[in-house]
Amino acid sequence: TLVDMGFADKLSRGILLVTQPAVPSKNRKTRVAANEERLHRISEHFGHYVRKIVVAPYDEALDDGAEIMFENLSPATQEAYLEATAAIVDGL
Repeated sequence: TLVDMGFADKLSRGILLVTQPAVPSKNRKTRVAANEERLHRISEHFGHYVRKIVVAPYDEALDDGAEIMFENLSPATQEAYLEATAAIVDGL
């Protein structure tokens, strides 16, 4: 792991950006519960290592893997990326 390799100090200054997947579930309750469980597991594991965890919602504008146009992202996704950017800058 990065900690075992001596990078704990660098990792502790890091930001983890978690993007929500498009969960193929017709049942909204099931999808929400699965996402909450996934985020809980990620936060429990990585929260001890990094300075901040930022969650970005699923956004169709990122699906094709092409150039990312900020203005094409949903307001919630834009806000998440701005929050992550601000957290990075705060750590400089």
